[in-house]
Amino acid sequence: PGASPGSAGGIPVGDATVGLPHGVPPLPTMALGGSDPMQMGPSAATPPPQMAPSAQPPLGPRYCTRHKVSEMRRKTAPRNQDCTLCGAAIETNLAEFSVCADCCHRHQRCMVCGSSAPDGGATPGPP
Repeated sequence: PGASPGSAGGIPVGDATVGLPHGVPPLPTMALGGSDPMQMGPSAATPPPQMAPSAQPPLGPRYCTRHKVSEMRRKTAPRNQDCTLCGAAIETNLAEFSVCADCCHRHQRCMVCGSSAPDGGATPGPP
């Protein structure tokens, strides 16, 4: 059910008819679910668009209890270090570095020393 011209050149809208200025033709009627490329609704023949799988946000590093607060992790000038588990080259400013963020989560290891870090992330330091 689409809009169709009324008897006086208007378009019915609900219980009312909306008039058009002189010389302006009404828009063509389009059925919902039709084959018209300008259709107003979904077609039974056209499947609904698929949502792209949501990408997981990158996980932050994991730290053990000895390195869970930023002040407990000594810093240095940024440099490249290799992850001791996968060998990936990682740029870090940690004076001591053991495993990359992916390996931290995959193996539940502390990024700094590589020891067990089953509880995960860092505790925020003071503001």
